[in-house]
Amino acid sequence: MTWSSWATREYAVGVAVSSSGNIKGPWIQKDIALYPENGGHGMTFVNKEGELIFTLHEPNEKYKEHPAFYKLIEEDGTLKLGEKL
Repeated sequence: MTWSSWATREYAVGVAVSSSGNIKGPWIQKDIALYPENGGHGMTFVNKEGELIFTLHEPNEKYKEHPAFYKLIEEDGTLKLGEKL
């Protein structure tokens, strides 16, 4: 699960993983943010090539926000951003 909230300095996207694999959890918050600052409200989808993609708005500044797209990598029980598209 990804979620957006205020971090140390700016808006960020965090990751939590269900230790049971079930929607009811329990959920464990990952220590490292998926997107550590200045963007948020992300969502995940699969593109036509079957790749996992993450999109969010950045920067978190009024009138400057725009969509950004990244390849999303599932690795070591968490999500990581890959190449910016």
